[in-house]
Amino acid sequence: MAEGFILEGDGDALSQMADLANKVLVLAMINAVKEYGLDCPHEITVTDAIRIFNGVGPSWMPEKYRKKLDKYSKTIMPAVFVHDNDYANGDGTTLDFQLANKRLHTNGVKCADIVYKWYNPMRYIVRRQAKVFAKLCDTFGLPAYLQAIEETKQHKNKENK
Repeated sequence: MAEGFILEGDGDALSQMADLANKVLVLAMINAVKEYGLDCPHEITVTDAIRIFNGVGPSWMPEKYRKKLDKYSKTIMPAVFVHDNDYANGDGTTLDFQLANKRLHTNGVKCADIVYKWYNPMRYIVRRQAKVFAKLCDTFGLPAYLQAIEETKQHKNKENK
């Protein structure tokens, strides 16, 4: 899903650059998850992360809107990264779905607290953003959660053939 996340192009060289840029983005996200000490119950591999990570918003949302959300959500992007991974590796239960959304909130708060000092108003704006995103996912995210699980199953079936 991350394909074309940073760059888009038709040419072979441009396509290779886009692939490389996506790998760099994913490696930066994996590093941030570790550096920030975010709660991440599922192992994240670079290959899987490139396939899974699509930024803020569900895959059905038009890319131009997701890019705008990404632009204004840079601070909590590592939490979103973990959230995408949680959805893709979920077990399909309501409890797992709710835990993934709760984790988005708590990891987003951690990101805000690490990036901004207590006296910076942005810290509290980003904390609120994490809460709103988690609530939106809780309310409207079940179809995206189930779709992500199904896509992961299909991908694993293709690998096993």
